[in-house]
Amino acid sequence: MAKVEKVNVRVKKYLQDAWYERWARSHATVNMGRMMTSNIAECINGCLVDARKLPIIDFLEEARILFGT
Repeated sequence: MAKVEKVNVRVKKYLQDAWYERWARSHATVNMGRMMTSNIAECINGCLVDARKLPIIDFLEEARILFGT
Protein backbone atom coordinates (compact mmCIF):
# COMPACT_ATOMS: atom_id res chain seq x y z
CA MET A 1 0.00 0.00 0.00
CA ALA A 2 3.00 2.28 0.39
CA LYS A 3 3.47 2.34 -3.39
CA VAL A 4 -0.19 3.17 -3.90
CA GLU A 5 0.05 5.97 -1.36
CA LYS A 6 3.01 7.49 -3.22
CA VAL A 7 0.94 7.63 -6.40
CA ASN A 8 -2.38 8.77 -4.96
CA VAL A 9 -3.43 8.97 -1.32
CA ARG A 10 -7.14 9.01 -2.26
CA VAL A 11 -6.83 5.64 -4.02
CA LYS A 12 -5.19 4.11 -0.94
CA LYS A 13 -8.01 5.37 1.28
CA TYR A 14 -10.63 4.10 -1.19
CA LEU A 15 -9.11 0.62 -1.28
CA GLN A 16 -8.83 0.45 2.50
CA ASP A 17 -12.43 1.58 2.92
CA ALA A 18 -13.59 -1.07 0.42
CA TRP A 19 -12.01 -3.82 2.58
CA TYR A 20 -9.34 -6.17 1.28
CA GLU A 21 -11.78 -9.02 0.71
CA ARG A 22 -13.43 -7.12 -2.14
CA TRP A 23 -10.37 -6.38 -4.24
CA ALA A 24 -7.34 -8.45 -3.17
CA ARG A 25 -7.13 -12.13 -4.07
CA SER A 26 -4.28 -12.51 -1.59
CA HIS A 27 -6.77 -11.84 1.22
CA ALA A 28 -9.35 -14.34 0.02
CA THR A 29 -11.00 -16.38 2.73
CA VAL A 30 -11.16 -19.54 0.60
CA ASN A 31 -8.39 -21.84 -0.55
CA MET A 32 -7.36 -20.40 -3.93
CA GLY A 33 -5.44 -23.58 -4.79
CA ARG A 34 -8.70 -25.19 -5.79
CA MET A 35 -9.64 -22.46 -8.26
CA MET A 36 -10.27 -23.90 -11.70
CA THR A 37 -8.74 -22.19 -14.70
CA SER A 38 -9.53 -22.67 -18.34
CA ASN A 39 -7.10 -23.50 -21.12
CA ILE A 40 -7.35 -19.95 -22.48
CA ALA A 41 -6.30 -18.53 -19.10
CA GLU A 42 -3.32 -20.88 -19.02
CA CYS A 43 -2.38 -19.83 -22.55
CA ILE A 44 -2.56 -16.12 -21.74
CA ASN A 45 -0.50 -16.62 -18.58
CA GLY A 46 2.12 -18.48 -20.60
CA CYS A 47 2.31 -15.72 -23.19
CA LEU A 48 2.78 -13.01 -20.55
CA VAL A 49 5.50 -14.72 -18.46
CA ASP A 50 8.31 -12.47 -19.71
CA ALA A 51 6.10 -9.37 -19.71
CA ARG A 52 5.52 -9.72 -15.94
CA LYS A 53 9.03 -8.43 -15.33
CA LEU A 54 8.25 -5.14 -17.11
CA PRO A 55 6.91 -1.94 -15.52
CA ILE A 56 3.11 -1.80 -15.46
CA ILE A 57 2.71 0.49 -18.49
CA ASP A 58 4.95 -1.73 -20.64
CA PHE A 59 3.15 -4.83 -19.34
CA LEU A 60 -0.21 -3.37 -20.33
CA GLU A 61 1.14 -2.56 -23.79
CA GLU A 62 2.29 -6.17 -24.21
CA ALA A 63 -1.14 -7.38 -23.10
CA ARG A 64 -2.83 -4.98 -25.53
CA ILE A 65 -0.71 -6.30 -28.39
CA LEU A 66 -1.43 -9.91 -27.36
CA PHE A 67 -5.19 -9.37 -27.29
CA GLY A 68 -5.06 -7.37 -30.52
CA THR A 69 -3.68 -10.31 -32.48
